[in-house]
Amino acid sequence: MDVKGTIPVVLLTVAVFAAVFGVGIFVKKAPPKVVQYINWVVSAAAFVSGLAAYATGESVYRYIFFASLIAYFLTIGYKPGQK
Repeated sequence: MDVKGTIPVVLLTVAVFAAVFGVGIFVKKAPPKVVQYINWVVSAAAFVSGLAAYATGESVYRYIFFASLIAYFLTIGYKPGQK
């Protein structure tokens, strides 16, 4: 991979990390009950999309699985009363 191919990968990585940290800030400010519901929804979405990705082989389900897995790990570490 040359420099032209490396720059978009680096920019995409930085954008993903910025988005994850940005969402993490909003999760910490949300009420605990809302975070619990978000956690349930994204874990169910990860389970269903993981099964769909395995069964169909479609890449869109794999991307949904990865996105919901990231959202799950953002909400699983949340502790009520955390600032």
